[in-house]
Amino acid sequence: MEQKTLGSFLAVLRKANGMTQKELAERVGVSDKTVSHWERDESAPDISVLPILADIFGVTVDELLRGEKAPADAEPSDALSQKSEKQLRYLMEKNFHKYEIGFWASLCTAFIGCLLAFLLYEWVAAPGAVIAAIFAVAAILINGIAAGNFGFSLKGADFSEDLIAEYNNKCRVWRWLAFLLIDGLIALVIGATAARLVPYRLTLLLPVPFIAAAAVLFFKEKAAFRD
Repeated sequence: MEQKTLGSFLAVLRKANGMTQKELAERVGVSDKTVSHWERDESAPDISVLPILADIFGVTVDELLRGEKAPADAEPSDALSQKSEKQLRYLMEKNFHKYEIGFWASLCTAFIGCLLAFLLYEWVAAPGAVIAAIFAVAAILINGIAAGNFGFSLKGADFSEDLIAEYNNKCRVWRWLAFLLIDGLIALVIGATAARLVPYRLTLLLPVPFIAAAAVLFFKEKAAFRD
């Protein structure tokens, strides 16, 4: 028995409407190769594209996610089926993974800046702090752009509001987490450059509040998301 998937259902709907992959791609705003990947279940449409596809083919988002049309005698409902919810969560995780890449890229950028700052500090303290600050700003921008792209991908989604709110909150928490960790690294650099004025051991305490707040935020978010 052929498995009913989002991709195979898209192929059936497209052919039933007499459209080529290129024509569908132009209407959605993607390449025909992307449509081909969707239909072969090698990738899946972004969350924001689902309502557009549903409108083009005259089906509901729930039907798209289930990979089949609802029975004619089924009562209309705005709620998603269990299978659709599972598929939607998978797509949300996939979308959020793109943000996670930006999250780790921002932390790596801040870390590289701090590493360069410490290397320069051996010679001159001030340039080290300036370099760290520049990299920190770049890291915050990278994280902000990644979070913005994630939020934009959910803008057209007007279904499963609870799930969308859940992932929006998760993204917000991760943004604060990145901000606190980046600030902690910068505090460490500032402390190192000020080590000539205060005892060196005291400078190591500067990032502690930021790291502690980040840890509390992370475990709190993890517990809430698990529930």
